[in-house]
Amino acid sequence: MALNWRRVESLTKPAEFDNVSTAAGIYVRKNIEKITVTAENEEEIEKYTYLECLMTEGEYNNYILQKYITSNILDEDDTPEYQTYKNKLNEPIQYTNGFYYKPKWAEKVYLNLINIGTMFPFMFPKRIFDVTDKYENSVEMTVEELKALAVFLANKQEEYFQEYKAARAVAKEED
Repeated sequence: MALNWRRVESLTKPAEFDNVSTAAGIYVRKNIEKITVTAENEEEIEKYTYLECLMTEGEYNNYILQKYITSNILDEDDTPEYQTYKNKLNEPIQYTNGFYYKPKWAEKVYLNLINIGTMFPFMFPKRIFDVTDKYENSVEMTVEELKALAVFLANKQEEYFQEYKAARAVAKEED
């Protein structure tokens, strides 16, 4: 059964976990953000917006286990800043050849191809497809051309990572 997360607002900062408000289960809250809004009388009010889910004890235990695996085994976090970073790695960006490639491909796809091409140069040039997977949007690349594409994408990946770390630092200061 899928968890039912809903967007909630509060004037006070909520606890991430709340097992005392109701006997029906445990409230779990995530993506807690402090925002400032202007009321009808033009007074600025600070409030919190977040996702909230009422879980049974079993659902809560599974949720905590999943968080543990994500953070301690996969070495990822589940913050909004990290999700934004991961989403950016999957967004196509235009390269100098006019075609679009995903930054995550630098490491996940092209690094392996470059290593193969370095060991077995006779395998290149190789046809490299862009995000559309259309033949007309593919380019025959040498190992050096593929390296240049991979460096371009890796630099974007690093730029996004630095943005993520800066956003996390700000979010931690606000906590």
